[in-house]
Amino acid sequence: MNLAKYKKNICMGNIKIRKALFLLNIIQIKCLIVLDKNKKLIGTLTDGDIRRSLVNGAKFNEGIINYINKRPLSIHKKDYLKNKNLKNFEIPKDISLIPLIDKKKKLVGIIKNYKFEQLKILS
Repeated sequence: MNLAKYKKNICMGNIKIRKALFLLNIIQIKCLIVLDKNKKLIGTLTDGDIRRSLVNGAKFNEGIINYINKRPLSIHKKDYLKNKNLKNFEIPKDISLIPLIDKKKKLVGIIKNYKFEQLKILS
């Protein structure tokens, strides 16, 4: 739930594809949590999202906003605090980070999906 631990995975929605690739290259978990200027969750971006955008004609100096996943899996803080266990949520194994949001969609935490880590180790 610690935001500080994953601060390199957080970016603003106005960055360019080139910057997003740079950020994804330096972080261990290859997922960016994308926020607007009010720190509200607007989506996520993975290296796969960028590859698909480039294959479809995107340019490196283009903004990421058109290529983010605008409907990412997220968990409301209230629900998480009630359950305190990701096993109570149906989370696909390929999701690496889960944004924790408040009722106004502001990012209040990030949860690492340990199913993803186990999948990575087994692969």
